[in-house]
Amino acid sequence: MACDELLSLEALLVSRAYLYTLFHKVFGGEPDERLLKLVAASTTEDVLDEYAEECEVLAKLKGFVSVLGQRLSDGHFIAEIRDEYTRFFQGPADLPALPWESAHIGNERMVFQASTLAVREAYCAQGLRLKLCGRMPDDHVSVMCAFMGILAKRALKAFRTRNYEVFRRLMLAQYSFACQHMTNWLPEYSLHALRVQKAFLYPQFAQGVAAFVEVDEVFCTHAIRWVDDAVSVAEYAEAHYSSERYFGEAEAAMSELSALVLRGIEENELTVIGERSSRERSL
Repeated sequence: MACDELLSLEALLVSRAYLYTLFHKVFGGEPDERLLKLVAASTTEDVLDEYAEECEVLAKLKGFVSVLGQRLSDGHFIAEIRDEYTRFFQGPADLPALPWESAHIGNERMVFQASTLAVREAYCAQGLRLKLCGRMPDDHVSVMCAFMGILAKRALKAFRTRNYEVFRRLMLAQYSFACQHMTNWLPEYSLHALRVQKAFLYPQFAQGVAAFVEVDEVFCTHAIRWVDDAVSVAEYAEAHYSSERYFGEAEAAMSELSALVLRGIEENELTVIGERSSRERSL
């Protein structure tokens, strides 16, 4: 029973780390064929399947991903996705959906407001900062997903080493960040993303990230409650199984996704405080 319970929880911990990494990449840089193949991979379908029964939007995203793979041999379709990325994140026309928290919750539709600094402080509290700190807004949806992905991976490591104190602290930090800086604006962002005549990738993923964060916020509370109830139970400490056996394929896909470097993604990446990016070292 203990192994089954731990495996079920670990499956969700792996899945959420994968999805946050995926959303970071999708929203963070210009899409190429490698990214789109990873988006359409069976691993993405399997991960989304973890949430399909409880969330209709994520079930639809799973269906979209399965169809996407069938269209990637069409060079015109890939060009359409690249054009859509430009319209959603670069302009020059007004963006259909502004990808920054501050543009949705401030008095004016502007970035670099008080909420942006609050997001920066949340990153700093975890030893992280934006690579281009001060030059790019910290509250871009891609950066927020990168932050949650990093903390999700840290939480997964703490869970596997049975360091439940650290695990609880990380899950609480993620719950707080999702409540304060993601679920307060992503639903509006996802609605604005639908204001297009044709949807190739980004409107679907805007719907997906908004729905996923809401589901994940609830999961964080359940994980915290699980720690509070189960951390002193001896059978959990004695339960052993091979994470590699069950999750090796998903983690290999996540590693490939994490290593993917897209054009422009450095603007939306985090680094450990004290480390300097290659661009900074060249200045």
